Amino acid sequence: ARFSDAISACHVADSSGPRDAGIAATSGLALLRDQQGNAAVAALERAVALDPRWVDAWNNLGLACAAIDDAEGAAHAFAKALERAPRYMAALNNWCDDLIKRGRLDEARRIVERHTFLTPEHADPWYKLGYVLVLADDLDAARPAFEKALALDPRYAPTQHNLGTVALWEDRLSDAIAPFRKSIPPDAGSAAP
Repeated sequence: ARFSDAISACHVADSSGPRDAGIAATSGLALLRDQQGNAAVAALERAVALDPRWVDAWNNLGLACAAIDDAEGAAHAFAKALERAPRYMAALNNWCDDLIKRGRLDEARRIVERHTFLTPEHADPWYKLGYVLVLADDLDAARPAFEKALALDPRYAPTQHNLGTVALWEDRLSDAIAPFRKSIPPDAGSAAP
C-alpha cells in the first residue's frame, strides 16, 4: 500500500480548503497504517473535534493511542465511540484487545460485561466475554457466555469452535465433537478444480 501518497494527498486537500473531518480522519488512518502514531493521533483528534459524532474516527483514534502506548487515551477514544454507538463492535473488540495485550483482563471483562447488558440481543459482546473469560481461565463462566452468543447467532463458527475447545479443556470429549463439526464450513472439504 502506498500510504505516503495518501498522506500527501490528504495534506494537500487539508491545506487548500476549510478544515474537514473526513480529510483529517482519512489522513489519520493513513498515518496510523504508515506507523506514524503521534501524527495519526493528532490528525484523528482534529477529526473528532470537527465531528464528535464520527464513531469510526473515535475508534481509529483509540487504535492510534494504543499504537503509541497511551492506554488512557485509547480507553477514552474507544469509550466515546461506544457511547455514541453501543453496538459498534469494532470499538469494543479493539478496546478489549488492547486491555488484554496490557494484561488487564479484569478491566476487559468489566467493559465487555457492561456491553452484554447494554446490548443483550447482540451476539458479539457475549462472544467477546467468553473469549476474555477463557483467557482468565474461568471456563465455568466462559461456557454460558459462548452458549448465549451461539443462541443469538448460531452460524458464527468461532463460537462453535470455542465451545468445543472449552469442552476439551473440561475433559468432555464427547461434548466437544458436535461444536467442532459445526464450526467447519460446509464446503471446507471440497477441493477446487
